[in-house]
Amino acid sequence: MALKGIDVSRWQGNIDWKKVKSSGIEFAMIRGGYGDNHVDSRFYENAKGANAVGIPMGIYWFSYALNPEMARQEARYAVALARQYPVLWPVAYDFEYDSVANAEKNGVTITRALATQMAKTFCEEVKKLGYTPMFYANLEYLEKYFDRSQLPYDLWYAQYAPAADVKEKAIWQYSSKGSVAGIEGAVDLNYGYKDYGNGGQIQPEPVPAPEGTTLELAAAVMQGKYGVEEARRKALGSRYEEVQSFINHIAGASTDTLVKEVLQGRYGNGKIREIVLGSRYQAVQNRINGAQYYTIRPGDTLSGIAAKYGTTYQQLARINGIANPDKIYAGQREKRIPVGAGMAGGSADAAATILALNTLWNLDWSIERLQQVAATLGADMPFCLTGGYARGTGFGEQIEQLSENSDAVLELTDQGFAGRLLVGAYQAELRTPEVYAMFDQIGAGATDNNHLQQASISLHPRSGQAIDEALQAGAKQAFVSGSGPSVIAFVPTDDAARAVQSAWQQSRCVDRIIATKAPAHPIVHIIA
Repeated sequence: MALKGIDVSRWQGNIDWKKVKSSGIEFAMIRGGYGDNHVDSRFYENAKGANAVGIPMGIYWFSYALNPEMARQEARYAVALARQYPVLWPVAYDFEYDSVANAEKNGVTITRALATQMAKTFCEEVKKLGYTPMFYANLEYLEKYFDRSQLPYDLWYAQYAPAADVKEKAIWQYSSKGSVAGIEGAVDLNYGYKDYGNGGQIQPEPVPAPEGTTLELAAAVMQGKYGVEEARRKALGSRYEEVQSFINHIAGASTDTLVKEVLQGRYGNGKIREIVLGSRYQAVQNRINGAQYYTIRPGDTLSGIAAKYGTTYQQLARINGIANPDKIYAGQREKRIPVGAGMAGGSADAAATILALNTLWNLDWSIERLQQVAATLGADMPFCLTGGYARGTGFGEQIEQLSENSDAVLELTDQGFAGRLLVGAYQAELRTPEVYAMFDQIGAGATDNNHLQQASISLHPRSGQAIDEALQAGAKQAFVSGSGPSVIAFVPTDDAARAVQSAWQQSRCVDRIIATKAPAHPIVHIIA
């Protein structure tokens, strides 16, 4: 049977290698670094962890080479790391979409001949230095950039499908959405067809397995798609143990454990969460949807508490039976925060409706008057009426428009908060109360301008990956929006925008990309 493996980098964060080992992983390809000797920030930690538990490892180097000599130097960087650990598996050359984008940014066009020569030079150098060379490619790159007749080296092939189209491969990366114990979030899954630690013994091709994340397959099992017992084992193939362990965990875990894992994003949202949790769903969801309590502190106002939890002071007064919203007392702990009360997603729509009605009904109300109305509906709505640049005070309802030539705006512009804008959106949803609950546990990141960023990333790690990818690809600024429904990237040029888009598409760290410009202003046009 083919060997089960993973490939990891700093994107996987802190890894519990003991749990990885116990999950059945038999080898690991660890990113050494990228480009001009930039060592992956997690390499040493990952290499030590894998070796400590006896997981054989290989190394891959993400290439930013522009010519064969630079590729040769990257090989030397990778081997220098390999010499520090028992590396039995290959040292691999990783040349992908971002590699090509970087070359274009530096005025170099990557031809098939050049790409092939760089891969060949890297592999030759690795072999000369005493290690097994390998190159990484998907089907597109095999056809477009690599002449395999010039590359007599082992292939690490990427194709996310039930079966691979290419037969001559040593490693098959078959999924980018794998779930492995000891690793939070998604991880690349691989099959190894050579046991490099045992003389390169050839391993048989695995039985094709269904695509999808562990969560998606578990939901399908719970709906009866894959049958029971042996029928299920046969239908799931090599994914059976991973999926069945996931389902067994749900059945045996405590409610507290499941609540924590739901808040971490392990079970998705909406209908899919209900399906996979099955009979456990109601108890878990009741716990999550239960009232949250806030202890009033000196100086607190009901409007301020409402703004923190994404609701209105009127709603808080109603559900808590407060006759006079102006009278609350330090030390009180009766204030229940309604779950699901956040309104940021609808604020722009509501503001558009107010502007449209003002025009349609010929009210001619001033923006200031409209903002007073909007403030009663949501803290962020007054700003949505005007757009542009503004400073919000109070709980966000007091809006001071800023001139484009003001010092504050010029400072923001200098920092990169203007111009071309890419929004990375997600199919999964983050619920504002869940993000605030996590914020209460871990607080804000030391350098985060958005204090909810660390909490939202902990629940949705892909957002953190998207931020890092954007900054590496040339974005001036990148951060989560609001309580984390999307990632915002400010890019200075069209080339940088293309590089960020390519990085996001390649890594699949976002589900949809929207291009726009900032600042924006609402436009109302009524067609009678």
